[in-house]
Amino acid sequence: MKRIYYILPTIALALFATVLASCSSDDEAKTTATSTPVQFYGTFNGDEPAVATTRAYDDKWEVNDAIGITCSPYFNVKYTANTSGKSTQLSYSSGKEIMYDPKINVYTFMAYYPYTGNAFGDYEDLLIDMKAMRDAEHAKKYDFMYSFGIGRNGTPVSFKFDHIMTRVIFNFVDGENVKLMNHRWYLPNAIRLRGSFETYSGLCEADAKVRPGAEDTVGNITYPNVPDTLYFFPQTPKKSTLVLFNEKDLGDEDIIVQKYTMDLALPKFEAGKSIELTISVNDQRMQLKGITIQDWNRKNQGNINASDM
Repeated sequence: MKRIYYILPTIALALFATVLASCSSDDEAKTTATSTPVQFYGTFNGDEPAVATTRAYDDKWEVNDAIGITCSPYFNVKYTANTSGKSTQLSYSSGKEIMYDPKINVYTFMAYYPYTGNAFGDYEDLLIDMKAMRDAEHAKKYDFMYSFGIGRNGTPVSFKFDHIMTRVIFNFVDGENVKLMNHRWYLPNAIRLRGSFETYSGLCEADAKVRPGAEDTVGNITYPNVPDTLYFFPQTPKKSTLVLFNEKDLGDEDIIVQKYTMDLALPKFEAGKSIELTISVNDQRMQLKGITIQDWNRKNQGNINASDM
């Protein structure tokens, strides 16, 4: 399995070992009279789409959004957002609160979103539920984000979180002799929906050992002029046949359902990328009008944004 680390690939293999040694030379956290809690802040390093309804879509915190922070000997400590908005202070919630040890100057911190109560926070063998993807509260559970950085004793730490999934937007538009109403679309056996997210390294990928099968049918009930915004594990999709069923109003409350198909080869899904497909539904056929691929995360911002050294 090819392991591509999204941040600083040249040191990714040593990252975890560095973190294990960076916070304390002892096996347990030391709490002394001069130990102080670390103050954490979080911002999102992403764009703001026109269709913005929840944090998963507009890159804004919601109160009590939970993240996990690791800095040995503290593992997957839960912190939550104090306020809503683009940035927020993060408050200790559960686990062992992360403290600065007066004997240590430099620390390496890693953080991820959304929080899971597993010992190390990893998401393993996770299956994306396409049926629930339309629900914003459910969809944002798959908008995995990651950040790490270096901080000095006594200074606040500001994480800048990057998206590490691939965002894919399906935009169906009226074509020749076709007026889209409520329509259903399917793309079977093209995209692997099962994958994993290693929260200490930022590695997020589809399970390459499992071929796309019956459980990997992507699709939705879509309404006119409402693009489908979906999240997938990074991978190389397989060519498939896109199928769309559209309701056609004949008047006098008579409605028929018409079927359209087209072969579709999706581009490679890369971590932190946003892909938008515009598909024209014409009489008896569909046509790919364009594919736009851009950075989901803002360029030249980077993932390391802990407080100034």
